[in-house]
Amino acid sequence: MATLLHTAALVLTMAVSAAPAVSAALADPFPPRKAPLQCGNQTGWFTDRGTTTSQSPGSAMVPGVESAADCCAHCSRNASCNAWTYNTQHANPFGSCQVAPFVMFAFGPNLTSGSTNPPTWQPPEPAPPLPATGECQYVQDTEYDAAAAGDKWRLQIDTTSAGQCCAICRALPECHVSHYLPSPWMGDIQGTCSMRGKVDLSRPTHVPNSTACVVKTRPPPPQPAPPRAMNVLYIVSDDARPEMPSFGQDYIKAPNLAALSARGLTFMNAYCQQSICSPSRNSFMSGKRPQNTKVWNFINDFRQEFPFHDSFPQYFKQHNYSTTGHGKLYHPSHPINFDEPLSWSQNTSSSYANDPNAAYPAYKRDSGKSTGCGYFDVCPTGTDPKRGGRDQFVDHHTVTQVLGTMDRAARARQPFFIGVGLIRPHLPFIVPEDTWAQYNESAIKLPGSLYPPANAPNISLNDQVFEGTHTFCPDGADIAVDCPSVERRTLPTDTDISPFKPFGADNIRFLRHGYYAAITFMDEQVGRLLDHLELLGQTSSTIVIFHGDHGWHLGEQGLWTKKTCFEMGARVPLIIAAPHLTASHGKRTSQMAELVDVYPTVAELAGLPPAPDVDGVSRMSAFLDPAAPAGEKDYAFSLFPQCPTDPETNLWHTSRGCQDVERENFGFFGFSIRSAAFRYTEWHPWIGAELKADWSVMTGVELYNYRGVDMTDFDQFDRVNVAGAPEWSVAQAALAAELRVHYSTMAT
Repeated sequence: MATLLHTAALVLTMAVSAAPAVSAALADPFPPRKAPLQCGNQTGWFTDRGTTTSQSPGSAMVPGVESAADCCAHCSRNASCNAWTYNTQHANPFGSCQVAPFVMFAFGPNLTSGSTNPPTWQPPEPAPPLPATGECQYVQDTEYDAAAAGDKWRLQIDTTSAGQCCAICRALPECHVSHYLPSPWMGDIQGTCSMRGKVDLSRPTHVPNSTACVVKTRPPPPQPAPPRAMNVLYIVSDDARPEMPSFGQDYIKAPNLAALSARGLTFMNAYCQQSICSPSRNSFMSGKRPQNTKVWNFINDFRQEFPFHDSFPQYFKQHNYSTTGHGKLYHPSHPINFDEPLSWSQNTSSSYANDPNAAYPAYKRDSGKSTGCGYFDVCPTGTDPKRGGRDQFVDHHTVTQVLGTMDRAARARQPFFIGVGLIRPHLPFIVPEDTWAQYNESAIKLPGSLYPPANAPNISLNDQVFEGTHTFCPDGADIAVDCPSVERRTLPTDTDISPFKPFGADNIRFLRHGYYAAITFMDEQVGRLLDHLELLGQTSSTIVIFHGDHGWHLGEQGLWTKKTCFEMGARVPLIIAAPHLTASHGKRTSQMAELVDVYPTVAELAGLPPAPDVDGVSRMSAFLDPAAPAGEKDYAFSLFPQCPTDPETNLWHTSRGCQDVERENFGFFGFSIRSAAFRYTEWHPWIGAELKADWSVMTGVELYNYRGVDMTDFDQFDRVNVAGAPEWSVAQAALAAELRVHYSTMAT
């Protein structure tokens, strides 16, 4: 019988004659019905055109059935049967009879299908758009599969919403109708997007839970790029914190980023909007804050809320830029398929899919690592040419691909936006041995405080520690190749280590050594990009942006990795080199910036019109006068959810925290505001049904005094929580008021 497609409730649809174009009005799908077919004790309905069923749970094949009437009769005698299909296309003496409790019907030859009751479904009134826009007409519980005018074009991909499915359909000129069906295993977070060419809208098929989208308008054609348009080279480093010479820490070896700072503007006060990968990347790649994207973990993406919104690269694409991405820019699968073809000129769905340069290149973990190098391990690795040399490391390989893209872009008569997502210094710390050897571990400084801030509420902490066995060099058969000259070491396996029970000094230095070496290796890749830009003669015509996706703890306050609202969790490196704005070259600015500002800032630097419908603001003023005080931006905001395993005994999250928890099931939410002088944070219980916090209940409150701190010294931050202290009551009240105004959409 038919291939398994969907699980759905019983309906029966029938064909009609005319095949209007896709723009025709939706029509009644039912022609005059044929007389009822008597079968057994009941009357069964059937269509003379024939339909095919999609197998559903509980369906069964009945052998030895000689006619459609017999198949219908068999269904009528079975209390659990509500639908049947008789297929005469097989080369056997009898047809095949399938009976089922639930079945979805579509058109097909040589088939007779029916139900034990007359079909009553009618196409629904067009539902309002999801969200309400003029781009598409949505019809719930419906699909249009009958091709019109011989148009056989079709494409099937995965998306995360009906809106994203429709947005992709709109972007493909061959596509006229799309259908989004949520996966029964993934719920409302992923489904199948089936796209079609011109179809007959008078022949709908009832498919419960499927949303049809009929394209009403196409995206506007790309606008001309501005005269003498600036190119864009956009570099994002995973887990990088502002600890490098560009930000005043000369003990880190990152000469290429220092060179970029020498011809660019370095933001000393730049902050992410949530200190974990996917929410932060969904925010700065869309220009939307997490409270609006509703992306707070590794489940959702911004296309579910804003399917037709121009992302950062998409906005440049809409201004006739060639936009190409490499490596980790969007978090994998968030949005799905790296947001092809909306964000990128690359498109695996296009007619150029056989061109290896047409698709967003997939990246993988370092191919040269030995088996046994786990997520939390530190793995210096040899660079034997037989193992791929340096190109066995994922970032080196990514940049090798980018250099080819840069060559092609330089030859084209079109401005380019090239995005590069580097993995390091993200765990595991897999670096070449010669990079590891650049640091003397015994000279690495320890954190000034190994324990949580005084008076800090437990809800503000995390227990993301290096649990289990941690190898210095991976075990395996190729130790002589992987790490021939370094001492092997294993970290403690004590799983009781927590913010209140820190690692010893040697292990802290060891882990910092791994992070610093990863920064240096990442910097090496930045140097390759900058050198190639110069080789191509594009330096003077290219804006270069470098930033991290969020902060990173290296043992300060007993904390490791990210996932906090503290300064080390939220603060990021941000360097932007605008060749045409010489007043900014080699300067550091104390003006506040957020990653959500990068999109509108770069758009203005490139001469594009102001980016519409974004939450960030352009920081152009900082380039014109880097020494000016705060300017028009006084605050930076960040947030973070917490999912403690047992709120009665601990109020910090487990290692994965809320990463894989449905947002309706979060436990608490932290909301933080950073001013020039303070950081203020409130923690509140979460009301999942409303996706809002209960601001009437305060689970924790924090206030940290940053007046007079040295931004290059991370030990000066978040040492004592002074919330509630009388001498800071005025500042606390003012920040609390600003916080609540900003997060009003997330407050009860």
